[in-house]
Amino acid sequence: MKWLRLSIVDNIDIREILDWNYYIDHFNSCIQKIITIPAALQNIHKIQLITKQKPSTDSKIDTYIRRAAEHLHTHSWQIISYELTDQIGIFKAWCLVEHELVQIAIKISRIFYVNYRTSIENNNNNNNNTHEQFKSIQRSIGYKRTITNYSKRVNRLLSHCSQVYYLYEYRLDKNHFHNYYTYIITELSNSNIGVYEMNVPLDFRLLIILDCICSLHKEHHCTNILSNLYHFNQLEFLSLSE
Repeated sequence: MKWLRLSIVDNIDIREILDWNYYIDHFNSCIQKIITIPAALQNIHKIQLITKQKPSTDSKIDTYIRRAAEHLHTHSWQIISYELTDQIGIFKAWCLVEHELVQIAIKISRIFYVNYRTSIENNNNNNNNTHEQFKSIQRSIGYKRTITNYSKRVNRLLSHCSQVYYLYEYRLDKNHFHNYYTYIITELSNSNIGVYEMNVPLDFRLLIILDCICSLHKEHHCTNILSNLYHFNQLEFLSLSE
C-alpha cells in the first residue's frame, strides 16, 4: 500500500481507510439526478417500487384447512391410532376423514363410580351423621363445588353382581383430579361406600367409549370449526353400519 504511505500493512481493514462521507455524498447526488429530480419535474410525490410478485398461495391453504375442519364436523372419523402426549388426559388421534388423514387432540376425563348406602342429599341435611360420605369439614370450597358440579346419579350394573344403592358417576379432568387427589382418596377409603373403575387407564377408557369409528355430536357442529381439540363428551361412537 504505497499510495497510503503506510509502513505497516498487516491487518488493515478496507472499511477503515475508505472516505465514507465522500461516497455517501456522491451516492445521494446520483439518486437526485436519476430519481428525485425527474420525479419532481413529473409531479410524482411518492415513488413506489413495483416488483413482480408470485401468486399468493395463502387462500388455497386457508381453503384446504377450512374444508378439512368442515369434514371433521359433518363426517364420521375412522380412527387409525391413539398416541400419548406430554399432557395427561390429552391424546393425539390420527383419523381418516373423507379420504384425508388428519390429526386431532382428544381430551378425556377421569371417570369413576361411587356406590353409597344412603343418599348424599340425606347426609347433607343430617348434621348428626358421624360418617358423612364424600364430605369433609377440612375440604376447600373449590373442592365442594367441583365434586357437586361433576357428579350425577346413574344406574349401572356393578361387578360381582353388587347391589346398587345410591350410585353416582364422577367425571373429573386431570387438573381437578390431581389438585384434589388427597381429598378424594381419603374420603373414598370409607368402608361404607364402594368405588368402581377408579384405576381404569385413560387410553383404555378412550377405546371402550369411542372404539375406532366416531363422529361429532350434532349439538356441537356449530362449535369453533378451526379448533383442533375436542372433549370426548363431544364425540359419539358409531357402528360399522352407520
